[in-house]
Amino acid sequence: MDLLISEISNVLALLSRPMGAFITSFAAVWIALPFYRRWVLSHAWVQPIRSQEVKELKNLHSQKANTPTMGGLLLVLGLWGAALCWMPALSISFWMMTLVVWGLMAIGAYDDWLKLTKSSFRGLSGKRRLMIQFFLGITFSLLLFGPSMEWLGIPLGNHGDRLWVPSMGLLHLGGIALPLFLAIFTIPAAANAVNLTDGMDGLASGLLVITFGSFLFVATSMALPFESLPASRECAIWCAAAMGSCLAFLRLNRYPAKIFMGDTGSLPLGGLLGGCAILLRAELLLGLIGIIFVVETLSVMIQVISFQTRGKRIFRCTPIHHHFELGGVQEKSLILRFWMVGLAASLITLGCLLV
Repeated sequence: MDLLISEISNVLALLSRPMGAFITSFAAVWIALPFYRRWVLSHAWVQPIRSQEVKELKNLHSQKANTPTMGGLLLVLGLWGAALCWMPALSISFWMMTLVVWGLMAIGAYDDWLKLTKSSFRGLSGKRRLMIQFFLGITFSLLLFGPSMEWLGIPLGNHGDRLWVPSMGLLHLGGIALPLFLAIFTIPAAANAVNLTDGMDGLASGLLVITFGSFLFVATSMALPFESLPASRECAIWCAAAMGSCLAFLRLNRYPAKIFMGDTGSLPLGGLLGGCAILLRAELLLGLIGIIFVVETLSVMIQVISFQTRGKRIFRCTPIHHHFELGGVQEKSLILRFWMVGLAASLITLGCLLV
């Protein structure tokens, strides 16, 4: 009986900070969102409508022409503030994640600002964005796996050569070459995947609630065993804070959206997701839990390769949610279906962890 009480106490102590971060970020964004939206509207920060490649999209999205954007600024401030309040002793991993989140938010804000000032869907060039994203990914990875790891106190400890595989747990890889390679590419890949998915009302924010919630489960489950990843406790706080912010943001971002997150939100949220996957050594899990993000990204890559090599397009428009939209599927129905697929993928993947 005493052992059971002790275990329950340990679980409650583990969950107290993530729960506090979730409530803090949710309350902050929920309360501030209507005021922030009015402030954004007063500055005429409205979303340009994509029409250059496929004219039909302009007709389908004409009602969104005056929808305010850059809601991601409030999202990031809410989750980062919650993490700041509940993160234990401001560990070095907090500042590493802050570098990624704020760096990507700066890129996204500049990109959104260019779109607003030029009244065009085109913003910062893809090459420049990728260069900055890879710089952040390399910096994050070198701090994590570099020779300075010990004196910096990076919380990954002696788990740097491991990778979490469903149904197999943390596997030793015998070196850090593969983990380092994955880490460098995970942050840019995750940031761009979420950015590409953010093309319908509440699509990305709803999927992020599911994905961050799944990684919250992963992080807390990794923190419970005696031999666990020390970074899991901090990742649990980040995931809970992000989940709370995205859930509150859906108040005005769900269909029909009254505000968009813009690149200001999609890039840092994707980068945060990638950073948590790296710290948890769960890059493979990210690809499975975030299967919709992967499919959206692959659809763009396939379209570009097909057009450049064959001169033909495979999809009506990419990312793939626009392909279905142009095929006649109603936006609200399409969003719900994508959410359901994302939830199913998360539940199946988490189920594999329990096997």
